[in-house]
Amino acid sequence: FHWWSLEKDGSATTFLKAGRELTRLKGEGKILHLAGCNMDTTNLKLLVDDGMAIESNQVQYSLVDRRPEFRLLPYCKEKGIKLAIFGVVAGGLLSNEFLGLSRREAQGRLHSVSRRMYWSSLERWSSDWSLFQRLLGALQEIGAAQRPQQPIAAVACAWALQQMEDKGAGGGLILGVRDARHLEEHTALLRGELRLTPEDMSKIQAVLDQGARPSSD
Repeated sequence: FHWWSLEKDGSATTFLKAGRELTRLKGEGKILHLAGCNMDTTNLKLLVDDGMAIESNQVQYSLVDRRPEFRLLPYCKEKGIKLAIFGVVAGGLLSNEFLGLSRREAQGRLHSVSRRMYWSSLERWSSDWSLFQRLLGALQEIGAAQRPQQPIAAVACAWALQQMEDKGAGGGLILGVRDARHLEEHTALLRGELRLTPEDMSKIQAVLDQGARPSSD
């Protein structure tokens, strides 16, 4: 269930009316599960309080876009709602490709609309390029200590899964896979063999805390 915005697309009354219709269809067996898409905590709570049984909510979440940590993850933990997250590697920014690049070199690789969007997320976390490089360096060190060694992107995904388990009700990743190489890079993750230790998570958090903290959904 996706609703662009209550301000642009109708009142809360209309919003809830649509939700009730979906609930009715589910009661008739025409829908198996109900889920939200890009719902912030306020709108998700409106639906839940109105009686909609929501299984999951699809949102953007990554190391450089931690908005779900502000209110959404705690609320989902309380209500048992899982997250299905996208943008977890920020269009490839959180990968070995960008480690060691200068800011100008990195900007020269923003060829797609999605990468430019994720670059904006990065800028909101921190415009300090050296800090982003420290984050990539920390992820690389953690990945290098794994057996077998893991790429930065896989460690970024493992971090997100661990955060959803620790702070929320769990969930899964929506990964863009354009070729077999991407699957190979995430083999250990897909098998459930890549898990980060509390020390790994603390090491990452120490870098994240040097940038902006999430202040809204």
